Formats: sequence, structure tokens, C-alpha cells
Amino acid sequence: MKKAVIAELRDWADEERARTPKPDYILFATNVRLSAVANGGKDEIKKVLADAAEELGLGLKEGRVWDYDDLRTLLDDAKDIRVTYAAFLTPGDILARLAADLDWNNEAFSTALVSHAGATLLDDNSLNLTQAGGVSDKTVGVSDVIVDLPAAPSSKTLRMRARYLGEDMDITGGISAQLIRMFNQRSTEDEEYSTRRAVVIGGPGQGKSTVTQWLAQIYRANFLRYTRAAVEPDLKKSIRDLDCRHAELDLPTLEARRWPYRIKLTEFADYLARIDGGTVLEYIAQSITRRSPVPVATTDIMKWLGTYPWVLLIDGLDEVPSTSNRVNVMRAIQDFFITAATVEADIAVVATTRPQGYNEEFPPDKYIEFKLSPLDKQTALDYANGLVCIRHGVGTSMSDRVNERLARAIEDGTTMRLMETPLQVTILTVLLEKLGHAPQQRSRLFSQYYKVITQREQEKGGELSELLQRYESDVDYLHRFIGNLLQMRSSEAGDASSTITREEFDNIIAQRLTDQEHDPDEVARLRIEFSRLVTDRLVFLALLTSEVIGFELRSFQEFMAAEWVIALPESEIIPRLKLLSMSSFWRNVSLFIAGGIFGNRESMKADVTHLCSDLNMEVEAHALLKPGSDFALDILLDGCANSQPGYIRALSKTACEIVDGPPHPRLGELATVSDTAGIKLIRSVARDSSPCNVATRLNRARLLAGLALNGEVDDFEFLRSYVQRADRGALTALAEIAAKSRDGRLESLLNELISRCDPADLARFSILDVSDWESSIDADSADREVAWTESFSKLARLSRNRTQAIKIIDRFATVDSKINPFMFTFSSVQDDYDMWEWVLQIDGGVGMWPLLRSIARFCLQPTANSLSDALALASIHPYEDAMLFRSTPWVLRACLQNAHSLAIRDGEAAYGDQLRFLSTAALDGKLGDLDVWTAAEMRWSAGINIGTDLSLSVDDESERNWDNPLPRELALSGVALSGMHLRARRVSADGRDSVEFVTNLIQSILPCTIGGNRSALLDAISFFSGILFEENRRGRHTNDVDHMTALRKHLTEIDWGTGSGLVWPMWLTVDETFPASAGERSLLLALGSRSRFRVPSIRKISNYLSNVRAKYDDVDVSWPILRIQIAIDPLYLAEKQREDYVPSGNTQYAEEILSIWTLSNSTLQQWVDGSCDEILRKIAADKKSVLGLDWLISYMQSAGDDWAVKVGAHAASLIIGTDSNASLQLVREASLVLASIPPEL
Repeated sequence: MKKAVIAELRDWADEERARTPKPDYILFATNVRLSAVANGGKDEIKKVLADAAEELGLGLKEGRVWDYDDLRTLLDDAKDIRVTYAAFLTPGDILARLAADLDWNNEAFSTALVSHAGATLLDDNSLNLTQAGGVSDKTVGVSDVIVDLPAAPSSKTLRMRARYLGEDMDITGGISAQLIRMFNQRSTEDEEYSTRRAVVIGGPGQGKSTVTQWLAQIYRANFLRYTRAAVEPDLKKSIRDLDCRHAELDLPTLEARRWPYRIKLTEFADYLARIDGGTVLEYIAQSITRRSPVPVATTDIMKWLGTYPWVLLIDGLDEVPSTSNRVNVMRAIQDFFITAATVEADIAVVATTRPQGYNEEFPPDKYIEFKLSPLDKQTALDYANGLVCIRHGVGTSMSDRVNERLARAIEDGTTMRLMETPLQVTILTVLLEKLGHAPQQRSRLFSQYYKVITQREQEKGGELSELLQRYESDVDYLHRFIGNLLQMRSSEAGDASSTITREEFDNIIAQRLTDQEHDPDEVARLRIEFSRLVTDRLVFLALLTSEVIGFELRSFQEFMAAEWVIALPESEIIPRLKLLSMSSFWRNVSLFIAGGIFGNRESMKADVTHLCSDLNMEVEAHALLKPGSDFALDILLDGCANSQPGYIRALSKTACEIVDGPPHPRLGELATVSDTAGIKLIRSVARDSSPCNVATRLNRARLLAGLALNGEVDDFEFLRSYVQRADRGALTALAEIAAKSRDGRLESLLNELISRCDPADLARFSILDVSDWESSIDADSADREVAWTESFSKLARLSRNRTQAIKIIDRFATVDSKINPFMFTFSSVQDDYDMWEWVLQIDGGVGMWPLLRSIARFCLQPTANSLSDALALASIHPYEDAMLFRSTPWVLRACLQNAHSLAIRDGEAAYGDQLRFLSTAALDGKLGDLDVWTAAEMRWSAGINIGTDLSLSVDDESERNWDNPLPRELALSGVALSGMHLRARRVSADGRDSVEFVTNLIQSILPCTIGGNRSALLDAISFFSGILFEENRRGRHTNDVDHMTALRKHLTEIDWGTGSGLVWPMWLTVDETFPASAGERSLLLALGSRSRFRVPSIRKISNYLSNVRAKYDDVDVSWPILRIQIAIDPLYLAEKQREDYVPSGNTQYAEEILSIWTLSNSTLQQWVDGSCDEILRKIAADKKSVLGLDWLISYMQSAGDDWAVKVGAHAASLIIGTDSNASLQLVREASLVLASIPPEL
């Protein structure tokens, strides 16, 4: 302590450190208890402080020291701080202290929480990966062998984090280290992008569940550490073991004591199937009640949620397939988070899933996406060594022998592929001990493991050994039959947990023995013996609870389900595989079947390759969706056909058919196939230069880049020569991959060619995430001197936009106040010099490069002339393209938005006309100069009054009767709202001040009668009020109905006109039975006449809209409300009479409504046989209207599986040559539906 005090004072005295101003007072705080007696520790520190300050000449007026006791005394009088920072500050018995803080006299609840945490810590201490036979006869604890599994955030996550947070992620360490660092953060009021929610994606056996198990254990230990229960011997040992392993792995300290709860989604799904309307909180309450001496109420759990930080571990989304009740599960989880927001909970979350069938149920803007990586050599050996030491001890001859075999195996490329997951390493460790060698493919790995464990049980002696020896074929049959039965059941609602009762097990045994013609007495005797012995373990089958039997690991269940299929008559195997292969839930089973065939069924190998090829041609939709290519690629990556070049080439040929289609999400994986025969064929497809359509040409380029990223020198050199002759589209596709992989070589290769790509195309590629392209080259070792991607990310604001906030001083002290979550921000005129200098260095260039250079010249030398030049060039470019670049300073942005608002009123031609008019006005000095613009920025940063500063007058001299976006008066008053960005944070629990703020905005619009500034203010009102109503609907703030109804009334009194480009009518969700006033009807008409608008996805509002529309007799008047109804309910016009709904006059959007009515009343056959192609092509290509591509995708989702697959594929085929991104969206949606359709077994 003395050293720390002296060091700190020296830093203040050191002139080179330039710490200013020097302090008059200084306070030191420590959590160490200092003796308060005379001349004790506290006095000694004070004396050291005073002497050092005098010696260093600091001239302190006073210095103080707060020790542990002082902090405790201060916190005793600061209840809010204690509660808010409970996980960080509270010592001793946290539960008792919190109960007192909250007047929560519920000692029984505290007892229940501690009892549950202690019981589950002991229950979950054994590691499932080692329980499934073979590792050791003793229980292996999670702390014995756990390793920090390698993982990395997806490229999508890294881009979104950079965009929202303006910072890179700390991705050092494995998945546990990264998650703990996340969970050490506390929630913030203005959190735009979740930093404490994660989804971990990994394949079978990769350790997803083990990650949640480990995290649950260490947080339980930390939670129990300061409770009286921690002295119980078993708990004390478990906590100590967990602490030791935590230290050995060098994981970050748990700075936040979060209460952990782990939900196994299979069990939760079964709970929801039993309990109609069940909730997560009720489920947790019942779970705690079962493991504690006292019952727990749901209200207590909800209070606990709002009181203390949690970490919620949601394990196994992939085990609840879409054919089960996944929708209900996700709805219940969403409802839980609404409740959590309502009580302002501080909650960290981890969810896990396999990639197959995952449809971003945990959306990337709310969950950081981690992907588990294959184990590297050292991690695999460390994990294996831990298993060997447990089984044979440290330094024994047997452990040395097995470790030597492991070291040799990991250097073999083929075997190394079988050591990429903890489960594979566990199995291989046992096999190397027993057999001395390793199998060469995954299916055989599991098969031999089963045989080794069976043999081991047979050699033990005793009743189980004799039973296994005598009835080995029957035991094999039981595993196969039960594996297939449970796999089928787990795909259905209510049976996701995949278990059978003991009674069912007895009946299955009896039926098998009867089929084998045992006499009844023997059947009865053997059934009793099997039933008794399974209480220990029957190879892979185990008694999971006192009454249910199953496989402890899903991978073993899937392997046995595959073995069931392989044991069928040969004529039935391929037809069954065909049914299973298209289902994402059955994909691992399908791969085990394929592995079994390639390993043991010579006569059927060609049938598998033909099956993959045939699947692509079975129906018209498959020709574009390529389910056979998807399966072929998985077989190649699984490696089960390796060393069989003829079959590898056949599979590779089918897999490469994805090149002839829209950009496929798995093109990057195709480039990672390891077999020589396969990669040779794939390379030839990528290098093919024969004539083809645009989509195929771009995919070839993407595949070339993928091959180059995997480290082959020849592939990269070929790519180097290719880019010199590549067209604009191919270069843009390559630039996308360079930006996502951040491979320095690829970035440098494209640096000189970037001018041949339209920057508008480059800016758009972040909108649709084609794939996560990972480079096999270490980014640090690559050439990163020329990273154009970083400059371009700033330009398009793909990274965090460094904007300045306008300070509002009307009713709110500052814009950063927790009261007001709404902000206006702007990009300064003089900012990002390096980025704009880079733009100026781009010579020539296509598309928007000339405009961007003109903007760069303005930003580097902001004058009236440079502004005029930029506006003149902008007039010949589409508004949508210009607005892609969010770094554009507010001066230019205000002019662009002003012209766009006028175009909404007067037609598209007005956009260019207005920009040319403003260009001339700039030369005449009417748009100000640098002095005006910088003065405005300084004034905005100092503060504006929303009652007087938000209105700009209309220029009376303008023939257009439109406002000047940049009057010279801006230096003294007013805000150029057209140049602003709108931002919003989470609304506080009491949102009344936020409502008042929006109401004040509405009042300020009254004197602003026309113009772009009015349009911008309407946008702000619509955006901010929309958030308020949505947050209110979700229960995130507690405004009473009167306040929200009053705001709704104010909104309906506005004359929205036609100048606002954005309407976000979430006010519809307040009360759909609210009587529609004339003002509200007018607002609905104004909304529906916009090309795009955002509406709530709540179907019952459609009834409210029908009642409003009934007020009008003429469909030619009410059609805008009809457009809103169709957007909410895409099937609304089905089976409706045309004359009652389709406008007959020359009404805006009449043709659009007629097209929707025609499609809605056509049969599926008419959709796909060409009868509707003209309409379908037009709608699929329309991204501007809410009833364009968005409606088509919603229609697919609502119309049923068969419709979604066939319509999506057919519509995608119509636009593949003109809009590959829209085509990809349709293909993705159709493919997800196809993979979710349950096989008819």
C-alpha cells in the first residue's frame, strides 16, 4: 500500500507525464482493512502520503485514505449502489445482505437458491464426454480434463461490433476466456449492441454443451464461495478443484458474481409441450423447487432476476428441431427477455447450437456469434493427456505408451482429422490404448469404439459380462433400435429429451427376445436381468434418471440410428438415406450412414454418389436449391470417402454444381476439401473460362479466392493473373471476400484494382452476408501495409460512425442524460482526413468514384466552390447510392436529403433538378461557407433549444416553394436536420420524459410548414415515437395508457403530407380496438401511400385496419390502408373478390395491388409453370416497395413448406441473372424450409 501511494504521487509530480491540473485533494481507496488504532495502519499510510507529497512539492491541501471498513460504512448508507453493483461489491453472505437491502424478508428463498446451486454443482461435476464408457471406472470431473476450446467470433460479428461499438474484440484465448471477459461487463443504459449475449456454434461432439457445463460450474462455485454451504466437504473440494483448473487454464478472473442457470432446451421443450403457456421463469422456479427443501414462487424468481446479475446458459437449440416445438421455445425465450428488460435485469447469455438448420434464431444484432474451431494439435494433445493420466496415472509406462501413439497419430494428416473435437479425442485415446492404431474415418471411429467398450465390459466378469457375451447380437440390436426410435421421437414436439421409460425398455427387450423365439419363461427372466443391469450401464445405454433410459451423448444416439439403417435390407438403405439426407436434423445420421457404406458396403458406394447427383434433379426446385450438392459437400468434408478417388471425384463434381447458381453460403467450404482428387476437380471448376452466365462467373471468382486463401501458392498465383482480366462484377465479389477474410495478400492484390469496382457495389456487400470466409494464413504474417478495406469501411460506415451529438438544453440537461434516449448526431465537415486522402488517391474509377473524389476534395478543402462541384456530380447519381456512404459530412447530406424529400413530393426528376439548383446556390454564397458551417457545429455541440432551433424557414425566393437546407443563419440559429443521423438508446423504465421530448418535437413542427427540414423532423418524430410505442408494447417502460394515448393523438393531428420519407407506425400496437379518428385515418392513408414503411408483425391489427377501411366506400380512396394490411398479413388478398379490393382507377400502386391479388389467388402450379412469371419477376426484383421482395418472402413463410420451396426456387431462377443478392435471399429461405421438412419415415 505504501509503495502504491508513493508511486501514484510520483506520477503526479513527474513533469514528463504532463498530468494536469495538479490536485489539491487526493483520495486513495483500498479493499484492505487497515488498523484504525493510534499509529496503526491507517495513520501510517496517512503519514507516508503527507511526507511524500511534501517531498515531491505537490502542495496538497489534504489527502485521505478509505479502507475496507470505510467503504463498508459508506455503502451501508448507499442502498442503490449496493444493489446496482451487488455482483462486484457485496462481501460475505450476499443473499442475506441483498434481502435486507430490498426489504425482502424471504430467508427460505435464500436457502433454496443456495441449496439448488450446491446440488447442481455436485450433479453436473462429471463430464459427459468421458462418461460414455471407456475412459475410467471412476467419475471424471469437469475440472479434471476441461480445456479452453479454440473459437473465434464470426466475421459477421466482428463487422457488427466494429460498426456499433467502434472497437475490435479481444479474441485472445479460447471460448471460455472470451465469454468470461464478456460477462465481466455490466449492462449500460445506452447499449446499442449486445456485448453480453453470445451464441456458440459448433458441430457434433465439438464441446458446446461442455462449455455451458464448465461456465455453469465456475459461476456456481463463485456464487457459493461466500455462503455457509461452502464449508460442506464435497462442495468445498469441488470448488477448490474448479478454482485450480481455472488457474491452470489461465482464464480471466470472474470479476462479476453472476447467478448461473443452465437450461437444457430439450427438457424445456418437453416442459412447454406439457404445460400450455409455460414460461422460462416458471420452469426455473419449478426446477429450483425440486432441488431445495422449500418451494420457490415464480414471483420470487422474477424479483431475483431484477435484483442480482445472472448468466443464463441455453444449451442445445439444434436438439429442438423446427419440426418439434422450436417456435414455442424461442417465443418463450423472447418473452423471458421482455420480462428481463421490464425489471431492468443485468443478464449475460450463452446459447449453443449446431450450424445445420440454424436460422439465426439468436439474431446477430443481439448475440455475438462464436464458432468453435477444430482442436489444434497442442490442445488436442493436452486434452488427451488429461484423459490418459486419469486412466493410467502420471508417468506410468502405459500412459507414456499411449501418449507416444497419440503424438504419432496427430502427425498423420488423416488421423489428425479425427482429433478435431473433444469427443473424437476421447474415443481415439481409448482405441489407441486397446488397438494400438487409429481408424481412418469418423464412422469407423465410432464403430470400433463401440466394439472396444463392449469387449471391455465382457472382460470384466460378473453378470453383465456373461449377459453381454451370450446376447451380444441382441444388445447390438437394442442399441440400434433405441437409437433410431429416440432420434425419430426427438424430432417431434414433446419428446425432444430423447429418452424411453424403463417400462418401454422392458417391452422392447421382451419383443426382441420373443422375435428370436425364446420361450415365455426365458423372456420374462431375461427381461428382468437386462432391466436390472442397465441401472449400471449397457455399453452406450444408461439410466439417466431413476425412470428413464437413453444415450448420454447425442452423437452416440445418431450413430446407432445410422447403424439401424445400415442393418436394413440393402434395397431399403438408399431410399431411407434419400429421405434423411435433406433434413438438417438428420444430417449427422446421414453422414454416419454414408460412412458405413463407404467403409463396409462396396456394392452401394456408387449408389451414394448417384443419390447426391439425383437429388439435384429430382424436382424443379432442387435444380436451384442443390440439396444433393449440400450433402455431397458434407460427405467430402467428413472424409468418409477419402482414399477412394473415383468416388471423391463423383462427389466433388456434384458439390461443384453450387457454382452454377446464386452466391452459395458454402462456396468457402468447398475450397477447403482436403482430398487430392477432390480439390483437383474443384480447382478445375474454379479455373474454367468457358462461357457462362453472370452468377456462375462470379461464383468461379469466389471459389478461386477461397482456394487462394487456403495457402496454395499456385492457387494464389493463378488468382493474381486472373484479377488482371476480371470484370467489374468478379472484382467486387473478390473485394467482398478480402474484406471478410482480412487476408493481407488478397487486400494488397486488389489495392491497385479497387477503382474498377463501383464503390456503391462495395458498400452494399455488407448488407447481405454471403459467407464467412476464413483465411488459413496468419493475418499478422500477411502483408497488411496496404489495407484499403479499413479506409473503405470508414467511408461506408461499415465500422462505427464517428458522429458528434447535438446537445439538447430545452428540458434535458444534456443529450447523454439517462432520461432522454433520443439523439441527433452529425458527421463533421472536417473529419477523417486520412480516409478522404485515400479516396483522392484512387485514379479514374467506375461508378461513384468521381463523386467520392469530389466529396473528398470538399472535405479536405471545404469551400462554396468545392460544395458546388460535389452537388453537381451528385445530381447524376441515384439518391440511394449516395446515401450508402454515411461518412458524408452533414453539409452534403443535408442537400442530398433535401433534394430527395422534394422528389417524394414532385417526382424523381426533381431530385437532380434540386441538386443542380443547390449547386448554383452554393456558388452564389447562399449555402454558407466554412465559417458558417463550423460555427453551426460549435453551437450545436454547446446546446440547442428544441422549441426555437428545429425550424428552418422556406426560401421565399425559390420557385420550388422549398426550403434552403443550409441558410447562412445556421451560424446563429437553427439546425440542418436533413443532415443529421437519428440514434436511440434503450428507453428508461419511466419513459414519460421521453414522451414529453417527442411531444415537444411535434410542437416544433407547427411553424415549419413545408420543405426538407420539415420532412427530416417528421422522420425524427416517426422514428422516436415508433421506438417509444414498441418499447411500451414490450414492457420496457412503464408509461401509463393516458400518456401513450395522448402521444398517439398528437401524431394523428400532424399533416404528414407527402414529404416524409420514413413512417414507423408502431403506435398501431397500443390498442388495436382504439376508435379511429379522422386524423388517424388520414395518417393511415399517408402511411400506406409510401413505397416503404415498417409495420408491426401482429396479425390481429389487420382487423382494426379492416374497420378503419370500412369507413370508406371507395376502394380507390382506401387502397393505402389495404397496402398496410397486405404488409402485415401477406395472405390477406387470398380468396377475396377483385372488385372489392383492387383499385379500378388510375391510382398510385394500383398495378402493384393487382399483382399481389393475382398471385394470392393463383394455384401453386400457376406460380411455377410460367403463368405468373412476369408478375413474379417484377415483385422479386423490387426492393424499394414494402410489397416487393419483402412481401414475397413473407408470403413464402406463411403459405406452407411446399409453397416456400417451390416458389422460392422458381422466383430465384427468374432473377438470378439480374439480381444475385435477391436470388440468394430467396434460395436461402427456400433451402431452410426444405431442410426443416421432416422425412416421412
